[in-house]
Amino acid sequence: MRTLIATVAMAMASMATANTLTLPTGFYALEVNGAPAQQQGRSLALGEGKQVVTLRYINPYISHPESNDFYSSKPQYLVFDAGQGEHGLMLVLDDRRQYDPYKADLKFHLEADGQAVAMERYSGHSAIAAALAD
Repeated sequence: MRTLIATVAMAMASMATANTLTLPTGFYALEVNGAPAQQQGRSLALGEGKQVVTLRYINPYISHPESNDFYSSKPQYLVFDAGQGEHGLMLVLDDRRQYDPYKADLKFHLEADGQAVAMERYSGHSAIAAALAD
């Protein structure tokens, strides 16, 4: 019984100090560390330490008055260290005007308390090459 109570207390404590990643409008988390993402609104709960978050950017695009299309980016793989304790990480767009459909690659960075957080970003074949190199 004591073991069960201790386990529940530790789980609740880890949930209370969980890291979160806030995503801008249009970004959706697909996976966190290989498991399906549990995104609540624009926030995503993270664990401690190294995180691999798979994101996709989806933007409504009106190509014709009678049709609505969506621009959907390739999956983006972010690799970063969430550290320990409670941190509020934010994915920050460098310039939203760049996100018109079919334009250049998405540009964004991670911040925590207004400071840039080191991250690596991969998409497509570069993600496979990076995974095989480790």
